[in-house]
Amino acid sequence: MTFPSLHRLSFVERRPESVNVYSFIFDHGNRVRWRAGQHFIFWIPSLDLWIQHNSRAFSVSSAPSEGHIRITTRYFAEKGSKFKHRLFNMKQGDRIIAFGPLQRFYLNEGFSRHCGVAGGIGITPLRSLLVQLDADSSIAPFTLFYQNARPPIIFDEELRAIATRRPNIRVIELMDPAHIDAEALKREMGDLAGIAFYVSGSPGYIKAIEVMLRGLGVNDEQITQDGFWDFRERVVHVLRACFEHKD
Repeated sequence: MTFPSLHRLSFVERRPESVNVYSFIFDHGNRVRWRAGQHFIFWIPSLDLWIQHNSRAFSVSSAPSEGHIRITTRYFAEKGSKFKHRLFNMKQGDRIIAFGPLQRFYLNEGFSRHCGVAGGIGITPLRSLLVQLDADSSIAPFTLFYQNARPPIIFDEELRAIATRRPNIRVIELMDPAHIDAEALKREMGDLAGIAFYVSGSPGYIKAIEVMLRGLGVNDEQITQDGFWDFRERVVHVLRACFEHKD
């Protein structure tokens, strides 16, 4: 197990991924260990902003096998947060502080089959999972349902390439008004017993998917979710991580 701790990262580059979606790449000097799907709380050191306005929790969209830390987020210049404005304007070599890894959103090896359900930018931890499965040449069956409101689809080419290389991995992309429902899930997955579900997206999206899954008889042990945190939740998770890993 990797205990959460503070890490200093160095900014490398910004990459456009889609309309108003960017990835930010950081070098960790081969010092940070995490499992695909986990996330960190990121803080840009500043004397003129409270930590509440200068920190955010992000799932890491890169896999450990890629050798860097990558976070992917939406950015709107006219209405972005102070944190995102600073993130967007970082220069090569600028420093950011990361605390983690946090949360158990990683492959549950106690199950024989796996199913990811992502809405929009919630794809980030599931990209990490699939990239790592690909790098490990894993034979674990994994089906991803990926819901988007409109094109272009984030990571579309990468995800399709992985599914082409790995017959055990399927990527099912859905565009509004099409959506993942109980009928589609049963049609594509069959018997839901023995499947681990990984749900990521907005709080409302996660709640709707969890209600659907429980209505189909899926129990809590089968469901792992990765949601978006506000400042209070970030503080709670930091404190919880410290106490959970206290010697």
